[in-house]
Amino acid sequence: MHYYQFNIGDYSSHTLQLDPIEDIAYRRMIDWCYLHEKPLPIDPSEVAREVRMREYPDAVSYVLNKYFSLSEKGFSQKRIESEIRSYKKLSGKRKDAANKRWSSKHKGLNPDASALQVQSISNAKQEPLTINQEPLTNNHKPVNKLNWELAHSLEIEDNHGEGQE
Repeated sequence: MHYYQFNIGDYSSHTLQLDPIEDIAYRRMIDWCYLHEKPLPIDPSEVAREVRMREYPDAVSYVLNKYFSLSEKGFSQKRIESEIRSYKKLSGKRKDAANKRWSSKHKGLNPDASALQVQSISNAKQEPLTINQEPLTNNHKPVNKLNWELAHSLEIEDNHGEGQE
């Protein structure tokens, strides 16, 4: 599960007493459970390692004991388990509907919706949209060689005359 609804009000009201390290540990534990769709490991030191909080074993243990229940599968939370069950149920329904839709449209073909090949219709004889590499507007003034030589020679004369007083 790569997405879950996060209720800021519920979280804030339940975690106001946590210090910043405990708060981070709790958020990481919640994210880990949703991402892996299973309870946290039974061993608190393993949990600390999994949520990148090895330096704070006391904070990890406190949060585990306050917000999670220990079972034979590991540390879990009722709300997270309920959300994951709902997600899996909905995902299963959507998969079944996609497979049904795919198999009814393409009888005799592979009925797996994930095996659907993206079809592309292309015209190999199409002319490129632009064949001209020149800019659409020509608002630059051409350099006049005579003006450039004159300006350059005046510049050289000014430089030579500065030090001769």
